[in-house]
Amino acid sequence: WGYRFAAWALHYIEDLGQPYHSKAVPSAGMGYYLKFAVSGEKEKIKRETTQLVSNRHYAYEDFVAYGVQQSYMEKVELFEKLAASLSRGPLYFDRVKDVRGLIKEVTRASAAHAPKIDAAIIQAYGPKRTQDPSYDLEKDSDYKIQAVVEGLSPAVATLILEETSRDFEVTGRAARTMLKLI
Repeated sequence: WGYRFAAWALHYIEDLGQPYHSKAVPSAGMGYYLKFAVSGEKEKIKRETTQLVSNRHYAYEDFVAYGVQQSYMEKVELFEKLAASLSRGPLYFDRVKDVRGLIKEVTRASAAHAPKIDAAIIQAYGPKRTQDPSYDLEKDSDYKIQAVVEGLSPAVATLILEETSRDFEVTGRAARTMLKLI
């Protein structure tokens, strides 16, 4: 049972390192919230925002899952660098003394990074998949992550790799810290 609960703890702390799990609307700033507050179309804004964030969240997780899988299956520099970033940087969150402190550190880093990863996803996946609230990525039978990755320009591939690597570094450090605390 101890191993099972440790695995759950790792899963949850790793989830908090995912920007779309730490900030509801990564691209939203004060302007978005002011517009929402005075709008007479709150339900429409909620529905459209939820769809856009869902598309971006799914796109990000799909890129990450595909990248980690490919890093083990074939030698592709982009994905080898992505997997290597799990062990980059400091080993632990050194100032953290308990799980509550770890949660605070991980969510702070993840929420702060959320707008950057959101912008990288928009650039990598394009406006149709990330800025059209009538589009549903999960229902698009023509969507294939491999085709998206193969279609990335070197500059965009580098951008999404660098931004995703930042999340991986935080997540790797968080998982090691959680194990140390346990």
